[in-house]
Amino acid sequence: MKVTCVAIVILLVSTSPLFGVSVSGSLTTMNWLRQEPIERNGEDLYNYLYEYIRVSIGDIADDSLSAYIYTRVRKDIASDGKPDWRTIYGYLNWTGPQGYSIKVGRQFLPNGLGFWQMDGIRVKFKSFRGISHSAYAGSSVAPWSVGENRDGLAGLSVDLPEILKLQTGLSLFANFDSKSFERVVIGGHLDSYDYSLFELRKFIMYSKINYDIINRELVQGSATVNLNLLEKFGIYSEYYHGKQLFPEESIFSVFATDDINEAAVGLRYNVFKSMLLAGRYSRYFSSSFPSSTFEIGLYRNRSRVTDFSITMLKAEKPDTDSMDTGIRASLGRSITKKFSAKISVYYNDYRLRGAEKRDNIHSLQLDLGYHIIDQISAHIRLEDNVDHNGDNSFRLLARVRLGFKYGQPSTGGEYGHR
Repeated sequence: MKVTCVAIVILLVSTSPLFGVSVSGSLTTMNWLRQEPIERNGEDLYNYLYEYIRVSIGDIADDSLSAYIYTRVRKDIASDGKPDWRTIYGYLNWTGPQGYSIKVGRQFLPNGLGFWQMDGIRVKFKSFRGISHSAYAGSSVAPWSVGENRDGLAGLSVDLPEILKLQTGLSLFANFDSKSFERVVIGGHLDSYDYSLFELRKFIMYSKINYDIINRELVQGSATVNLNLLEKFGIYSEYYHGKQLFPEESIFSVFATDDINEAAVGLRYNVFKSMLLAGRYSRYFSSSFPSSTFEIGLYRNRSRVTDFSITMLKAEKPDTDSMDTGIRASLGRSITKKFSAKISVYYNDYRLRGAEKRDNIHSLQLDLGYHIIDQISAHIRLEDNVDHNGDNSFRLLARVRLGFKYGQPSTGGEYGHR
């Protein structure tokens, strides 16, 4: 598997001068080992090897055509399984004058309604007075699917130019099979990224709504308001309502059983230039698991040299009359220009009210990173978890990343963008 992936990279880089194209990307090898205290299906040791290949190819035929590929290969080492190949995205992208672009292939949908991918075509262009349009159509791609049928997908969106520092847009999304429409969702958004209101330093707002006219239900509604009252002090509030939407053939559709309703308010205060004190209270409204959570934390990030954070949380769940408390702390530092280390500690205590027995877990996590040479880096994560019975679960994640680049692409766009 490793040899095949390396051969693909060598072939792309070595042949790029012959065709006059630019090639950049990365090859990442990752090993994930997990030891569980309880056997599942007769196994308690899981060992997987992953290969991730990201490639961007520019200047194909002319400066306006480029290609993007992201592929994952997985092999179960513990059971000596066969390699499992999966293309996360792979498409051709043509960019033209005045904001025109055409994207053909496997891609993520930009509707924000869930984990939707498609094999199809997407067109973007601008019309009069700076109005942006986007339209797409294709068939759904459902990783870890439970069926062979693939639904049809189509949609369009219109984004108006900024007016008084407000950005607005409308969208339409349709999910259908050969017999009927399953969902037709109309939506809109209103955003403000930098707006002065009543002499406040900054006012930021995001809002979105999506309504399914076939099933006559609100599938998504959210609003976030962020006020920077003083130079160091800020307050925000947010509300989210949504349904988990997945294609019917996706295994994730089993999780689309309960609406999500959550309201939260938070405070942020810059104690020093690089030290942030933050607090958040949230209320999760759910027929299955209603809960209230309070979090307070202290965070520090000084030019990526030292990272420090400590968070305390407390959650109450009235449906089970239980209390869940925990504390998380982490400290990371760049030891040298190439070597960095980070240690994280987590303690959680869960118990029913009035009960003597507690269910707690201790977790210790160590991250080590090393920048070997230019374009080559390595990362190791060790994690050890112990529950109230003393049962231990161990995890090891080891990753090596090799970056490569030939030529200077003249096409626009960000490497690896969706």
